[in-house]
Amino acid sequence: MTCMQTFFHRLLFLALGALVLAGCQSYPFHGTVLNPPPVAADWALTNQDGQTTRLSDYRGRLVLLFFGYTHCPDVCPTTLAQFKTIRAKLGGQADRVRFLFITVDPERDTPAVLKEFLALFDPNFIGLTGTTADLEPVWKSYGVYHEKRTEGSTYLVDHTARIYVIDGRGSLRLTWLSDASQTADEMVQDIQHLLASTSQDESANGSRLQISGAWARPAHAGGTSGAYLTIVNAGAQADALVGAQSPLAESAEVHETRMAGAVMQMQPVVRVEVSAGGQLELKPGGYHIMLMGLKRALAVGDRVPIILQFERGGAVQIEATVNAP
Repeated sequence: MTCMQTFFHRLLFLALGALVLAGCQSYPFHGTVLNPPPVAADWALTNQDGQTTRLSDYRGRLVLLFFGYTHCPDVCPTTLAQFKTIRAKLGGQADRVRFLFITVDPERDTPAVLKEFLALFDPNFIGLTGTTADLEPVWKSYGVYHEKRTEGSTYLVDHTARIYVIDGRGSLRLTWLSDASQTADEMVQDIQHLLASTSQDESANGSRLQISGAWARPAHAGGTSGAYLTIVNAGAQADALVGAQSPLAESAEVHETRMAGAVMQMQPVVRVEVSAGGQLELKPGGYHIMLMGLKRALAVGDRVPIILQFERGGAVQIEATVNAP
């Protein structure tokens, strides 16, 4: 491990450490816990069968995500061997978990190379690659460090060795270091706890959040668009919209338009409750989602992916159709 990599790891550990759950908790996770859990950044990459795959395709399942490369001589094969052990120990619960391997070496890791490499461990593992342009925002979103290091006639890649654990709602719950800090049995315990928590929540609430009528306004690249929709809470417990994000915008916020006499004011809000059995309408002149710093222009007919973050329901991904103002 290089000095730069060690420095990066320390920075990442400190950043995540600030989010560690304080005080006592009913279940003592073995990794670094993120509280509140942020929405895991979505992406679209190519799997080992040449198909476009998104993180959101695995909504409803627990995801173990690792960044590495097929020419890695030590950490990556060790981690994948650990994944194989974990999957075996999960038994019948393994179907509720997906094991993902995203390359940090797209020059060599084609879909065919990934497929051959992963088959050495478990053909059910999912390998993902793409162009450097495809992968750069993914690496950045997850704070993944990577740097080539020449070794004779070839090269190695120093990279972040961290496993990301994403729950069925798309929230990043915890991370583990790939350095034997946790045993396979401890990781299985963490996974089983998250699976049990998800099952209990689904049993209590069912599919309680229903999103409809999502639309957004046209806007130029670098500009701002408003998005609107209707949320119905069909469950027996109140929930709250607490945030939003979109891969097409630098940032997204829930806002409310208020009139102070003849002056219109738009203010960000951190929480909007949706009562049990109730409905919340995000509409012009009221609550809405501001998509700021658009990465490309939005034209009529375009579809805008938006991830809504709920207090109880977790992350819900939708698409808003761009309509004429």
